Amino acid sequence: MVETRARNFATPVRTLPPGGSATQTFNEWDGIVGFKGQMRFGDGKWFMPYYADIGTGSNQWTWQALLGVGYRFGWGELSLVVRSLSYYFDDDKLDLRMTGPALGATFNF
Repeated sequence: MVETRARNFATPVRTLPPGGSATQTFNEWDGIVGFKGQMRFGDGKWFMPYYADIGTGSNQWTWQALLGVGYRFGWGELSLVVRSLSYYFDDDKLDLRMTGPALGATFNF
């Protein structure tokens, strides 16, 4: 995505400079590939959800992973998972990683 913004400024007050301008360009893109699924435990209602992706682009790289346990009900599913999300921005030398639990619900209708 490339976005360029230009602004012109003017002031009605005579003691300030008569005007100015500012320009900003924003260019960012990412390509991501991943997979998602469930592993069922026999014919029961318990299952193990999993998800993973990895990508690159304007930031150096990013990845995400999720693994947990779930249970099926007649109305849908409940899942308790651990998720980790990581971004590495090379230009800014910033490495950001967030990991923690998540509770999810899927409703069938």
